[in-house]
Amino acid sequence: MPPAGYQLAWSDEFDGTTLDTNKWSHRGLGQRHDALNVTDAVALGDGQLTITTYTSGGKHYTGMIGTEGKFERTLWLLGGPRPI
Repeated sequence: MPPAGYQLAWSDEFDGTTLDTNKWSHRGLGQRHDALNVTDAVALGDGQLTITTYTSGGKHYTGMIGTEGKFERTLWLLGGPRPI
């Protein structure tokens, strides 16, 4: 829940098996610095979003997502469960 004085304006519980493209877009697909941004580096499962960076065949891969053009705010308060 938001702290006192704030109200929740947007959320995503990542409860599906694919990225909700009404809320999110894959960003910067293709070459970025020394890695290649690909959609398969972004996965959902068990209510969690996972963005993986990996190396295969000597090439680095990663993923990025964003809400540009779908939802934008000037202040974000991000939260979620954190491993201990």
